[in-house]
Amino acid sequence: KENYMNLIKSRSAYKLYSFYLIGTLVLTLIGSVVGTLFPINKGFLILYGVLSIGLSVALLVSKGKVKQIILAVFCFGEGAFISPLFSLVSPALLVYALLVTVFITILAMIVGAKMKYSSKMGEILYSILFIGFIYTTLCLFFPLPPLSIFFVILFTAYIAHDISLFKEEVNNHNGELPTDEIIDHVLMMYLNILNVFLRILEFLSHFAE
Repeated sequence: KENYMNLIKSRSAYKLYSFYLIGTLVLTLIGSVVGTLFPINKGFLILYGVLSIGLSVALLVSKGKVKQIILAVFCFGEGAFISPLFSLVSPALLVYALLVTVFITILAMIVGAKMKYSSKMGEILYSILFIGFIYTTLCLFFPLPPLSIFFVILFTAYIAHDISLFKEEVNNHNGELPTDEIIDHVLMMYLNILNVFLRILEFLSHFAE
């Protein structure tokens, strides 16, 4: 009976995770559509770039309904923030990048659900991400080639890792994972998927040129 109850609780945690993750992606889509319909100037982009840092910090320290509202505002804002990029590529390229992202995300999630969680893998990925961040910063000052495929592979690995981490957390809490913690996991996954999409779009746009 106890195992059955834990299974029910685990399913509830996964359903809530899926609900919030799909919600973040839908809000981003809506934000991007709004950003496309109403042209955004550089002033807004700079303002939101600064504001998004504050929202990210607020997401980590807030709780309950406030956390959910901040998450919604953050995802909508991210959609509006990246919308100017869509005018630089063809609709066909945009759809293709989206389809590839969906395929990669589903595949990585399946792998993550099957694999055993490894904290060592998390440390390795973080170290690689830090090196990638340094390289990206250098690209702002020097004409270095973008490492689009490198980042696609990195964030795909993060998708698999974060799913295995969430599975581990759910098991450790016997399925009773607090909503705020679920949202934290959703935020990490959301950023992974968003980065995969943007890097695929970057690669395809360069390839098309």
